[in-house]
Amino acid sequence: MRTIILPKTIRLFKRVRPDGSLLARAGFTAEAGVELEVGPVEVMVYDHMVKAVVSFQCKICPEIHYILVEETGLSSVLTN
Repeated sequence: MRTIILPKTIRLFKRVRPDGSLLARAGFTAEAGVELEVGPVEVMVYDHMVKAVVSFQCKICPEIHYILVEETGLSSVLTN
């Protein structure tokens, strides 16, 4: 697990099915400046494209949410 601080507001995603690799928008965002403890980079599908994502346990609800690595502005930090 790694801790990151989001440099900008980003969209959150959730799995379409519990055991699937297809993502859908969760309907809310994580604000700039939020500190998240994220898991390793995974590959999932969003908008018909394969995307690098990281997951985190939401502190507000019991769900696992995903963020697209490309939207974080932290690609080099997350993929190294």
